[in-house]
Amino acid sequence: DTGLLDRIGGLSEVKDEMRRLVQLPLKYPNVFYRGAVGLKPPTGVLFHGPPGTGKTMMATALAAECGVPLLSLHSAALESKWFGESPKLIESAFRLAREELAPCIIFFDEIDGIGRARNEMDQSCVYSLKCELLRNIDSIVGHPVIVLACTNCPQSLDPALRRRFSRSVAVNLPDRAARMEILTKLTRDEPTVDRRL
Repeated sequence: DTGLLDRIGGLSEVKDEMRRLVQLPLKYPNVFYRGAVGLKPPTGVLFHGPPGTGKTMMATALAAECGVPLLSLHSAALESKWFGESPKLIESAFRLAREELAPCIIFFDEIDGIGRARNEMDQSCVYSLKCELLRNIDSIVGHPVIVLACTNCPQSLDPALRRRFSRSVAVNLPDRAARMEILTKLTRDEPTVDRRL
């Protein structure tokens, strides 16, 4: 399917950037990931902005338009009461992406749930989960796998994690023109009423 990103109203600059940063490398991995002259696409892209601006929808539409699998991970699903299980889940997800699904997109919804800045108050299991996440993001360098993540509060993320997301994209509230485009797309299949009757 093509043109799925165009079904999202507004965010024209974000969509153009995602086509350049994510869609092209995943559609043409032989050009971007192999050979002596690699074009080095970003390993990670971080969406940030207020709630409800379309960050998750953007990731879903992008994977569909690229025609690649989307491995969607939520912080709540990665947390386990069993010690050591959460890092294993992270490692398994990245191994699946690298070895079986590539080219693909790994998407972390609300990454601040597991990626907040480390401090001395962290329990050892929390610290090891964050370290495992950082290690596995590094493990996909050179593989046709791109990590997308979204957050409402980017300032709370661990600095080391922020560095892994070489591109940070603001997904802001729509302006007047974007709101009109959203409304037009949402109502395009609605029947019209002739007010002259």
